[in-house]
Amino acid sequence: ITGNINIANLNGTHININFNDFKVINTSSDLPYTLILNNSSVANIIKLNLQGYQLSVINNSNVLLTESVMINTKQYQNADCIRCWFGSCVAIADNTTMTLSHSDTRSSIYSSVGSIIGIGGGSTINDNSADGLVLNAYRGGIIQSTAVTINSTSATSANLAANTPTIN
Repeated sequence: ITGNINIANLNGTHININFNDFKVINTSSDLPYTLILNNSSVANIIKLNLQGYQLSVINNSNVLLTESVMINTKQYQNADCIRCWFGSCVAIADNTTMTLSHSDTRSSIYSSVGSIIGIGGGSTINDNSADGLVLNAYRGGIIQSTAVTINSTSATSANLAANTPTIN
């Protein structure tokens, strides 16, 4: 695949997209590509595996991720793994295993501008990044989780009390 994948203006609250561990691979070494949900709702994305792609959920979009999530943007500058902004919502189902790798200056999971990322109980985040942040709630973004295990090679994960307002 040699470009972004755009899902725009889709009201698919009854639609499941099952990647079934099929890898979506960026064949260009120049810059990262993006799987973009723009002003769209998808009932469920199952077994997502993006290599050289980031997932962007923007403009009041809603999506549920289940079973397993593998995203690797490590070789690219300025690419988060999961990016949620402009009033959107990403729900990650209970007991979902995520394997994420990002470039040193970025985040594995990034929520900004009035967006919410909810990580279900019993889920595991395996972060294989050398540096950066595992969870980044910025400029009005919210990341909410319950009983989530974070395994990180050396990226920083914030450890804050519930409902603590922060700048970053």
